[in-house]
Amino acid sequence: GNILKHFDTQFLYKNAIMSLGKVSKNNPPSSCLLQLPLEMLVKIISLLPESDIFWNVGFSCRKLLSVSLHIVRVIELCVDFKDTQQSISIIRQLLARREITNSIKHLVICQEYRKDTALSGNIPQRSGKILLICGRLEQLTENTLIEMLHHELSLTSLYIIGYINITNRILQKIAQCYKALSNLDLAGCVEITDNGVFILVDSCKDLTHICLRDCYKITDIAIGYITMRCSGLRGLNISCLLYTSDA
Repeated sequence: GNILKHFDTQFLYKNAIMSLGKVSKNNPPSSCLLQLPLEMLVKIISLLPESDIFWNVGFSCRKLLSVSLHIVRVIELCVDFKDTQQSISIIRQLLARREITNSIKHLVICQEYRKDTALSGNIPQRSGKILLICGRLEQLTENTLIEMLHHELSLTSLYIIGYINITNRILQKIAQCYKALSNLDLAGCVEITDNGVFILVDSCKDLTHICLRDCYKITDIAIGYITMRCSGLRGLNISCLLYTSDA
C-alpha cells in the first residue's frame, strides 16, 4: 500500500511539473503553477533552498508568499549596519507586509558568525516564524537598533546576543513594545544595569526564560527583583555576573 501510495504521489508530481511546460497565451507558466493544489505546491517549492523559497519565490505574488511562510521557519536577513538608512529601510519594507509581521514571533539579532549558535538555543518550536537579523554588530548604533524594534511585531521571544553597545534605552523600548515576551536573551550586553532590568520586568511580567550571561553591571538586587516580579519564571541564566550590591 505504501509503495503504491508513493508511486501515485510521484506520478501526480511528475504530471504537475510537466503541465508547467504546457503554456499558451492564455495559460502562462505562473498561472499553471498557481492552479496546483496547495499541498502539492508546498511539496514542490519545498525542494528549493530555504532562502530562495522566501526571498525569491515568496515575493512573486501573495499566494506564493503565503506558501513560503507555510514552509520556512527562519527568515534570515544579513544587514550591512554601516549604512544605517539602508538597514532601516530594508527592515521596514520587510515588515510592511501584514502577513509577515503576523507570522513572526521570535526575533534574533546577533553577529553573523553566531547565528547557528543563536538558533540552536531555547527558541520554542512550532510557535511562529523566526526573524534572524545578523551582521557586524560593532557597526550597529543604538538608535538604529531602536528603529529596528518594530512595535507591530507580536513577539514572544527576543534574543539580542553579544551587542556590547546596548544600554537601558533598549530595555525601555522592549518594555514599551513587547509586553507579552516569554523568552529574553541579552547575553553579552555588558552596558545594561539594574535600572533597565527594573523597567523591563515591570512591563514584561510573563517572562519565563531570561538570559543575562556576561551582563557584568547587573547586581543581585536586579536578580532578586526578577524573581519577585516574574512569577512564572522557569529559567534564569546569570553566569559570569561580577557585581553584588553593597547591602
